[in-house]
Amino acid sequence: MVASVWLALALLPVSLHEAHLQATTHDYLAQHHTHASAVTLALLLTLGGLLSATRAPGARVVGTLVGLSLVYLGVCAFATVERAGSWGVTGGGLALLGGLAFLAVLGWEARGNGADDPRVRPATQP
Repeated sequence: MVASVWLALALLPVSLHEAHLQATTHDYLAQHHTHASAVTLALLLTLGGLLSATRAPGARVVGTLVGLSLVYLGVCAFATVERAGSWGVTGGGLALLGGLAFLAVLGWEARGNGADDPRVRPATQP
């Protein structure tokens, strides 16, 4: 849950900035709704992070997808530093570290799941 809240707080300024650019500018990126796509992506990553914290069935898969997406976006930010809409070196580094941290937390939680987990039912023998 802590990683999900940090993700939401980190993506909030990005979302607000991109929403402002979409609403106020009339450049190429705004005309093609690129800023709106960035807001949607940030909201989906935040929602996915919060859903993965619920530990519901499928939460580990959603969390893995969020972590891998952040790693991918971090690498992309490094590759497109000079381009408009890039998160830059700082944003890319934070996304890369955040994605790796998200995956590490999921791996740490998966390590402890087993017989002690109340959601895991022991196999019944006939």
